[in-house]
Amino acid sequence: GGRRYDHRPPRHWGDFRAVPDQGPAGGPLAIRGVSFLYSIHLIEYRVPSMISQKAKYALRAMIALARLPVGETVQTQDLADTAAVPKRFLEHILLDLKARGLVTSRRGKKGGYALLKAPESITFGAVLRIIDGPIAPLPCLSQTAYRRCPDCPDEDACEIRHVFDKAYEATRRVLDKLTLQDAMTGIDEQKPKSSAQAEIMQGIGI
Repeated sequence: GGRRYDHRPPRHWGDFRAVPDQGPAGGPLAIRGVSFLYSIHLIEYRVPSMISQKAKYALRAMIALARLPVGETVQTQDLADTAAVPKRFLEHILLDLKARGLVTSRRGKKGGYALLKAPESITFGAVLRIIDGPIAPLPCLSQTAYRRCPDCPDEDACEIRHVFDKAYEATRRVLDKLTLQDAMTGIDEQKPKSSAQAEIMQGIGI
């Protein structure tokens, strides 16, 4: 997804036109653009999103599993219907979650899927990291996949890192605290939901 911007110099000031991308049929367009004052050659730009569609599907499925009575399982098709997730996507998602120890499956006529851990012990952050990978906006901020930015000589003096660190810390606190149980029962009325919590809950359709 996203858009790829052509890095070649424009023919003249104000040259801004779309050229076909070399990706798959029906893929995005490569755009050649230039600013009014300076020639800006953008090699690549991807529109950021909070979470992927796959992660939304995963969270819906996990919440549906959390609502099952203890000891019961649910068939994939029934879970897909309950969570409003296409079955073909759900099958892959469940395999990922099973491989990471969050869900379990049982064969047989009464088999199906169920949570392997209690709903109050599974956070949104844990599910997101399994499905989408690191949730930090910069590799140098990631707790699970830290990597120093190759073009940064001094992390402590990096203004960009300082700004995104504040935003990431606020988001991470919510994601690593909010559990499936919280999603089902709601946040304690004495502790009003923050705007970040409200957006996350609304974003996945709960």
